[in-house]
Amino acid sequence: KREAVDVCGELHDTYRVVTVERLVNLATGDVNSTNEADPNVYFIASHVNPDQVVRLVRAVRSGSPHSRVLIHHDYKVSHLDPQRVLSIGNVDLLGDHGPVQWGGFTQCMMIHKSMRWLLDNREFDWVVYLSGQDYPIQPLARIERYLTDTAHDGFLQCQPVEQLDWVEGPQRYLYQYCE
Repeated sequence: KREAVDVCGELHDTYRVVTVERLVNLATGDVNSTNEADPNVYFIASHVNPDQVVRLVRAVRSGSPHSRVLIHHDYKVSHLDPQRVLSIGNVDLLGDHGPVQWGGFTQCMMIHKSMRWLLDNREFDWVVYLSGQDYPIQPLARIERYLTDTAHDGFLQCQPVEQLDWVEGPQRYLYQYCE
């Protein structure tokens, strides 16, 4: 299904989403799907190392069996076999939405569209954003318990760009051209 969506004043196509159920039913046109609440969604944005992405999905699903995984993979960079991740279960794989300049504003647009799809199609309590190169270093049950018990609605780590130890980061922030 494709339709135009206003994102930041521009019209863009929405994703075509493939789940295990929809993959099986694409030939018949039947798109019945459940909308059960999953307490946590792990959103994985990836573009390289498909084997590593599959390993990450397996780690998330085994560490948090009731969670859902939402994947946006940039197929212009590498190929992630949909069946390898969909067969793990409770995984949604978003279709390509156009070119993503990793580290650029199009990456923000990709995240925004992914979150919009998630809000429109799934019920959840928390979203944990991971890159395809991330890997859990704590038991997911501990992280999820912390999220369940917190009084906060979200977490964002930030600091003034002038205080960053990273030399390249401030240069990108302070000296860049608009896309």
